[in-house]
Amino acid sequence: MRQRPRRDDAARGRLTIGTERVTIDEGAAKTNLDARPGNFVRLVVEDEGSGMDAAVLQHIFEPFFTTKEMGTGLGLATVYGIAKQHHGWVEVRSEIGKGSAFMVYLPEVQRGPAPKTAAAPAGATGGHGCILLVEDEIAVRTAASRMLKRIGYRVLEAVDGEDAIRVWSEHSQEIDLLFSDMVMPKGHSGLELAARFKAERPQLKVVITSGYSVDLTKERVLDVPGVAFLPKPYPFDGLADVLRRSLNEAT
Repeated sequence: MRQRPRRDDAARGRLTIGTERVTIDEGAAKTNLDARPGNFVRLVVEDEGSGMDAAVLQHIFEPFFTTKEMGTGLGLATVYGIAKQHHGWVEVRSEIGKGSAFMVYLPEVQRGPAPKTAAAPAGATGGHGCILLVEDEIAVRTAASRMLKRIGYRVLEAVDGEDAIRVWSEHSQEIDLLFSDMVMPKGHSGLELAARFKAERPQLKVVITSGYSVDLTKERVLDVPGVAFLPKPYPFDGLADVLRRSLNEAT
């Protein structure tokens, strides 16, 4: 295992990060409901902190669960969601007074030739309308904006909920669809923005995206009439398809 120890100022202990290739057999796969046999890359993050008891361990991957006074409870939920979306899983072991270790398993991928720059799929061309894109991650926002502009949409960008409200106040009559991340800094979740904007313009189309605990997020989103859900990470054609279908739906 390749390891990189570092000093963790908060916990005043050693934080060890390592990666290794592992093979999971049938027997090992039965120890975790999310596991399966095969070849994987395992990322291990281990600390010497205060550890967690069994009661906390039962809830650590739930969205908004936190033991901190100042915290969102989304960090581990995000890790769990990303691992699941990439056909992997997360394991954890911890004991009070003896620290914690998190093991992230991701399928091993054989290296192949560098992929060619993807062109827009034939069915993903000819987008029409104005989209308000709300995403706090600059890399994701930039990539999504480029995708949408390439197939013909006009895109207005916002970095968080407050910024989205500002953009909406200036361009509300021009916007055809709100495409927003579920949870962002400074409050105002994607669903809160949707409710606020649709109260002013009921015909507004809405697509909510999220990268953590996909099943739980999807259930919350689909409970809201007229709102579609797109899990992260999303492929180009998947993004284009859900936007096209949403914009074509009758109000």
